[in-house]
Amino acid sequence: LQFVDIGANLLDDRYIRGEYHGKQRHEPDFEQVLERASTNGVTHLILTAGTLNESQRAVQVVRDWREKQQQQQQEEESLPLFLGCTVGVHPTRCQQEFVDNDGADPDRVLEELLQIVQDGVTDGCVVAIGEIGLDYDRLEFSPKDVQHEFLKRQLETFLGAASPQVASLPLFLHNRSVGGDLLNVLQNFMNSHNNATKLRGVVHSFDDTLEL
Repeated sequence: LQFVDIGANLLDDRYIRGEYHGKQRHEPDFEQVLERASTNGVTHLILTAGTLNESQRAVQVVRDWREKQQQQQQEEESLPLFLGCTVGVHPTRCQQEFVDNDGADPDRVLEELLQIVQDGVTDGCVVAIGEIGLDYDRLEFSPKDVQHEFLKRQLETFLGAASPQVASLPLFLHNRSVGGDLLNVLQNFMNSHNNATKLRGVVHSFDDTLEL
């Protein structure tokens, strides 16, 4: 069997630096995780970002790993594994990233995210926009109105005004306990652009009905 892991949460310091709560506990084991994945049939693995910093880190991690793989390929030691990443702000992190971010201007955060995507698509490191969406199970982290505002603004930033190369990226969407709200946001976005923007992607954490 072969597998594609489209939502790998491996950007935590526990993997990248071997740190737990700011203290070094072991050697970084990110590469060992990828080796085990490849050994067990994973052919493609997508690192999932959920904040601005994670988005920056994701692109750099992918680039560093690919560069090392190119070097090892010459020695016939590279892994038969594609590694890419997403860029975006998770719905439960919208309050943190756009509102409580030490007075940071949300427009500046969105512009930085767009710059990361535009840079990342040049060499294929960024393969999707995400993880973005809505989550009503954890409103203590980010209220509905904030989630809705910055889901819409991320869609506009990445798909509405970006380059065709960025706008054509698939979406990695989050949908938890929101009924038809996420679908409505996506439909309204398409309608506002006269259906000129074709949306595609996958929905993560979906917990609704087959009909929806």
